[in-house]
Amino acid sequence: MSNPFEEEEQQNNIELNIEIWSEEFGRKRITYISGWAMNNDIKEDLKVIKKKLATSASIKDNIVQLQGEHILYMVKYLKTKGIENVKIR
Repeated sequence: MSNPFEEEEQQNNIELNIEIWSEEFGRKRITYISGWAMNNDIKEDLKVIKKKLATSASIKDNIVQLQGEHILYMVKYLKTKGIENVKIR
């Protein structure tokens, strides 16, 4: 019989393949983050990020969209959350 706590612990350690990129539309730039696990914690993270960067954010098709160029900040933020596998494209 397996321990249910061990299974939960293994699910939390799943390797995330997060990609961050930005695109320019006219004079506006949008930063995209894909591969970030969509759960209730991400909404709290977005509140902190939006307040810190004074920007807007949304989630569409499991991709986080931030208004502006925020690639470097997001890499640092994700590393503070313990996510090391971040790819910039």
